[in-house]
Amino acid sequence: MAQAIYRGLKEDPGNDFAYISKRNSYKDISSFDTLSNLVNFSNIIWLCVKPQVLDEILHQLKGLNLKDKVIVSIVAGKSISFMEKYLEDDVTIIRTMPNLAIEYNRSVTAFCSNKKWTTVNIIKDDLEKLWKVLELEEEKFDLFTAIFGSGPAFLLEILQVFKNQIDNLGVSDQKSEELLGELLTGTWEYFKNKKEDQTIEDLIKNVTSKWWVTQAGLEYFWKNNGSNLLGKVIDVASKRSKNLGS
Repeated sequence: MAQAIYRGLKEDPGNDFAYISKRNSYKDISSFDTLSNLVNFSNIIWLCVKPQVLDEILHQLKGLNLKDKVIVSIVAGKSISFMEKYLEDDVTIIRTMPNLAIEYNRSVTAFCSNKKWTTVNIIKDDLEKLWKVLELEEEKFDLFTAIFGSGPAFLLEILQVFKNQIDNLGVSDQKSEELLGELLTGTWEYFKNKKEDQTIEDLIKNVTSKWWVTQAGLEYFWKNNGSNLLGKVIDVASKRSKNLGS
């Protein structure tokens, strides 16, 4: 995700980037050996780490001079109040939840902060250059994370099912993926051009003839609680995000 944010923002004039990690393997970005040196270099510090190591990073940050710095976290499940326990009260903390589409300027990103001032708005504006930003109450971040943060993986899993079936047509992997892409593109265009006047339910009915092929598949989906299963996938992911903060 850190690489995706970098690629999405690197073309914006005036931005300089550096990082620190245990591997320091990204040769096109400047790196530092210590967190202290990175903090001295930075005005904005992005926390792009796994939830289980955030405590360690915050312990290290606690002893550094964070005056006039802004902390931006993309860490799933970890609240602003959790981070405030480690940092000074006057430190500005922004919590965001993008997804990997940020690399292609197509992320849907949640945003909230413990402060309201100019730099916060600048960062929000930067994120809006990378597509859609939703300023959200923090208590709703877990559900947002499950839908938009984890959503690409869930949708790709569904696409894998379709690809497996396309493979049965006897075409190459390349052709299979090409056809799957066209299916998605065509469906998106259909939805995009009709959504102002019709609901998703209406659009489904438009392509469903009673008693025929699509109807048979949908009835099996409904009979076997397919919608409930997909909803449960999101619910379980949301609860896991919430548990990360406990």
